Amino acid sequence: MEEIGRLRGVEGFEKDPKFIDLTCFTIDEHNKKKNEALKLVKVVNVNQQEVVSGMMYYIMMEALDEKAGQKFRYVASVLEKSSDNSKEAQNLVLLGEVQVL
Repeated sequence: MEEIGRLRGVEGFEKDPKFIDLTCFTIDEHNKKKNEALKLVKVVNVNQQEVVSGMMYYIMMEALDEKAGQKFRYVASVLEKSSDNSKEAQNLVLLGEVQVL
């Protein structure tokens, strides 16, 4: 049994369509609220934390801001509720521009 509140990485997130779906859901909610045009480029990392109401996912991603024409890195937090299997976008935080080397 996992300890409630413990943050841990998610193995195999790259091949799990669930995390693409959760990330796209969060981006769609953000775009509606902020009138932005972000589009998912890729999921970079996923951590999860069991909370009383379900599972909180922290998803690091790269997204294209179609209005600015630039890629940025964000962290999204999304709650998957165990009571009714619903999801709720909590936050989307800009980390910075993706630098091309």
